[in-house]
Amino acid sequence: MELFNNKENEILKFKINSDGIDVNNIEPRLILTTKENKNILFIGEVDKDVCKFNIPELSIYEKGEHGKIIFEIIS
Repeated sequence: MELFNNKENEILKFKINSDGIDVNNIEPRLILTTKENKNILFIGEVDKDVCKFNIPELSIYEKGEHGKIIFEIIS
């Protein structure tokens, strides 16, 4: 996945299985981490079974920088 540091990123969408839980009581989180231990946390929105994250321009990151993305759902 490629994210941009100089323009707005596309909305990230994840389909989730919400069987047995109330989607109004969950908190989806997306954590972006780099090798320098820079972290940014985004709180998502859930609509039916789709979780959406609006990712703005990420000026904290350098072009070509690699890292990892952690997707969590807290219920």
